[in-house]
Amino acid sequence: MDASSLRVLGLSRWKLAVLAAVVMAALGGAAFWGYTALNQAGAEGIRYRWANVSIEVPPRSGPEDIVVNRREGLPDIYSPSPGTMVPGLRIFKDVAVGEHIERSNVYVDATTGQVVHEDVLPEHRAEFDAVLATLHLEGPEPPDIWPYSGTPPEGCRREFGDITYIEPDPASGIAFTYVLSDGPQGSGMTLIISNGRSKRRIDGETGRVIVDDGERGREQVDERDRQAFDRLTASIELVAQ
Repeated sequence: MDASSLRVLGLSRWKLAVLAAVVMAALGGAAFWGYTALNQAGAEGIRYRWANVSIEVPPRSGPEDIVVNRREGLPDIYSPSPGTMVPGLRIFKDVAVGEHIERSNVYVDATTGQVVHEDVLPEHRAEFDAVLATLHLEGPEPPDIWPYSGTPPEGCRREFGDITYIEPDPASGIAFTYVLSDGPQGSGMTLIISNGRSKRRIDGETGRVIVDDGERGREQVDERDRQAFDRLTASIELVAQ
């Protein structure tokens, strides 16, 4: 059945994945609750890339949805190379039950696509199986999406400190981290651009690239990412005073 047939039936890829997960859960006796509620009017899932892998989750609709967290380094206890920064994905779900939190966690090595840790509650299993079924090893080559190619998305300008920047599609594999510092040498705001392989720091007050950030080290941008990072940096604007 092709995509056009699915549209005629009013079904999205995610609804079919969920339907399959429900059937599998019923056959296996596992509990299944509310996963179809994550699909907003048949919206497709959101694909996140990080380093060499990508994964797809439904659009978020509430605090108990599955969340994808792109991490620069896996926890040492789950890392294939303890003591080194191995980029990873953390896929988790938190559900408040009374005064405590019931949590399911999965960690993925973002360089190989291997699941290195899995602690999923039975009642969350069908949801996680549907998401993990979308895990794909993309390889080291950059994606064919802005800022690697094409034009920047509209309406995606974000503000941090005294600057604004364009936030790429999550499928680009590029994520942002905010760092606020306050010490004897003064306070500062830093915007970190990273894709699990390359990293660039931007001064949140001036919009300039921080080439050498003292103890944090020098800029680390792979040649495969340099043009894309340069396009992102060039899109930064100062907030009008």
